[in-house]
Amino acid sequence: MLILAKRARLLWDDLRMSLSVVTALVRNLITVPAAVLRSRMAKDAEVLALRHENAVLRRQIARVRYEPADRI
Repeated sequence: MLILAKRARLLWDDLRMSLSVVTALVRNLITVPAAVLRSRMAKDAEVLALRHENAVLRRQIARVRYEPADRI
């Protein structure tokens, strides 16, 4: 009985992991076209918000140190 319970739990864990991977893939497949199809105004607004965020951070910290991942 204990062996069957462990096997059922392993199957359930495998199913949850598979669903998690499928969900992540579907979400990424939806967001890529959304980013490509956004209007120019939306992109300009996002750039403006990021520039404002950088300006606020520059006022709070004497020197902003970017990591290589930040530059991407």
